Amino acid sequence: MTTIYDVMAALQKQVTAAVTGIALAPIQCAVGWPPVTALQNLARNGGTLISVYDRKVGRNTTRWSSFPYNRIVTPATLTSVVNPPATLPPTHSGSLTLGGPVSAGDAVSLIARAPQSNAPNKTAAVVAIAVSGDTPGSMATRLAGLINADPTLSTWLLATTTGATVHLNNLTAGPVALQSYTGNGGTQVRELGRRESQLQITVWTQTQPARAIAVSPITTLLGSLQDNFGPTLADGVTQARLTMENDYAIEDDTLEDVYRHDFLTRLEYPITTQDVLYAVLALVPAYAVLES
Repeated sequence: MTTIYDVMAALQKQVTAAVTGIALAPIQCAVGWPPVTALQNLARNGGTLISVYDRKVGRNTTRWSSFPYNRIVTPATLTSVVNPPATLPPTHSGSLTLGGPVSAGDAVSLIARAPQSNAPNKTAAVVAIAVSGDTPGSMATRLAGLINADPTLSTWLLATTTGATVHLNNLTAGPVALQSYTGNGGTQVRELGRRESQLQITVWTQTQPARAIAVSPITTLLGSLQDNFGPTLADGVTQARLTMENDYAIEDDTLEDVYRHDFLTRLEYPITTQDVLYAVLALVPAYAVLES
């Protein structure tokens, strides 16, 4: 989930990149207000400190309901083919052949429908899920084991394997229709709301000329972020919208040798969460019937 800390970290990363290479080493850019000891050390030894600070002023700017975006679907590399006949007559046999490379998270289903007189169009199914190192042969063995262990399917079918093929023998007095699907999964980002926070970027230097050198690239950066709707947050997809409010120079009365420049910004950012997506491989109408 995106938080104010993610926004500050993204802004700190941008500021660090902007000042990298300027002749003011050492430069330290961090989230949070610097301790007095750090400022005292700066006054004695020189260098540049830059802080990204939450001013603790914000508001809820949510203007719409939660919505998903940036959906990424991982297709299965595992394949499955029901060899004819797809509907097995009584006491007849058929087979299911698996193929292709197997990726972790790939899944394969076996769905059987037996239109028996006491349970018309009753459906049962099992799904085998791959882990790292699985092959079509190991997946066939796992699927056959699930079929034979299922309390309903085991009364309809007897499963055996040869390599990557699952052989299915109809044990019933009626036809059994077979189907199989493969799939993997995916993710999607969902925006739950939006927030606006006031953030302050403060530059601390030992001398006024050093301050001017450090302030210049940050001024350019903030103008660019405002113009291009940034910065981009850690997920690489969502962005915070930066608005430049004000900036000014301060000569600190307490630490006379420290020179300061403040940038006041306002950032609007999304509150997001990432959902895991699952492939639906076995649509069984009524599990209550299956489990009864």
